[in-house]
Amino acid sequence: ISGDLMQTMQIEGARCLTETNADLVKLIKTMKGEDVEVDKNMKCFGACLMKSFGV
Repeated sequence: ISGDLMQTMQIEGARCLTETNADLVKLIKTMKGEDVEVDKNMKCFGACLMKSFGV
């Protein structure tokens, strides 16, 4: 991933995290491949992130 894209992903991820109040610990566990209970905030975080990239 290019530096610019990675920076944009970090900025948008932080914005979406703030807007959705998603649990950062759960998100990190998910990124590591661990099983976690997906709640409404995590779903909203995913939707926010996809929307920010035009998906």
